[in-house]
Amino acid sequence: MADYTRVGSVKEFRDGRGRLVRLNGEPVAVFRRGDRWYAIQDACPHMGASLSDGKLDGEHVVCHWHDWKFELATGQGDRRWWARARVFDVKIEGEDLLLRAPSPPPRDEEQPSSNPEDEDWILWDPDRYFKKRSE
Repeated sequence: MADYTRVGSVKEFRDGRGRLVRLNGEPVAVFRRGDRWYAIQDACPHMGASLSDGKLDGEHVVCHWHDWKFELATGQGDRRWWARARVFDVKIEGEDLLLRAPSPPPRDEEQPSSNPEDEDWILWDPDRYFKKRSE
């Protein structure tokens, strides 16, 4: 497993608010709740909205596009079993905020590649969606 990487100073983060950082180029939403710190993938698994712009509700972040809620500690969504955001390990050393990416999850052969009966199923690829078209 990779080592922790410094992504900022704890002074840069406001209590109760999200902030976007990058870990090896990957966008990560970091949240501070008092002395608890959370880091979760920045793209909402539903349709890719930035979770760092979301509102905190207890130990959850609420996506500002469609109000989907994700548990900060586990990344599990409240609406669908497949809606889970990746969570990152957080460590504080002095004034430094350090993150470590999780190991890739084991491939779940049971998870469908599409689900036509679920109207909220989206095959979401944020890199493709947000990529600017070359002119």
